Amino acid sequence: MTGRNGILTVFGAFVAPFLLAFIVLKMGWFNAGQTNKGEFMDRELTLSWLLPDQAAETEWIIFYPMPQHCEQTCNNVLYSLNQGYQALGKLQKKAHPVVVLNDSTGVEDEMLGKTYPFVKLMAHTPSQQATLSQLSSDFMYLVDPFGKVVLRYSAKAQKEEMIMVTKDWMEDLKRLLKYARTS
Repeated sequence: MTGRNGILTVFGAFVAPFLLAFIVLKMGWFNAGQTNKGEFMDRELTLSWLLPDQAAETEWIIFYPMPQHCEQTCNNVLYSLNQGYQALGKLQKKAHPVVVLNDSTGVEDEMLGKTYPFVKLMAHTPSQQATLSQLSSDFMYLVDPFGKVVLRYSAKAQKEEMIMVTKDWMEDLKRLLKYARTS
């Protein structure tokens, strides 16, 4: 090998992979890995009033702000929360489904409690309404043990699609519980 060919070989061996990687990234030929199924919140939001009084630092909340009128999508979310909680098995003590009721309370809410026994129904105060107004009833939200809203999951009108969303939030929750430093 002559001096010039040696330099070109060394240059090609070390620079070519970086150049190739740059081209692949710029052209969009590579999809970055993603482990979470939900969508990260774009702004910080704290709902510490959702947390239970005892063991507040170990419990995750899967939370749904109920719309004014509960129709098919809302019923699918309630079913998802109820069934997902049951499927958590031994992890049930570390996570709870919570539904914050709309302003109207009454017989419908009592019926919801009987139909979905594992879902905690919760009323909100007027001061909490400002925080709730920042959240859409088109999503379910995963809240960490410190009250921070971390992920959101789209509510679906089709029951089959909602079952897939249930699997998604359960998978994310199990992963978070596995890596959480709280016991």
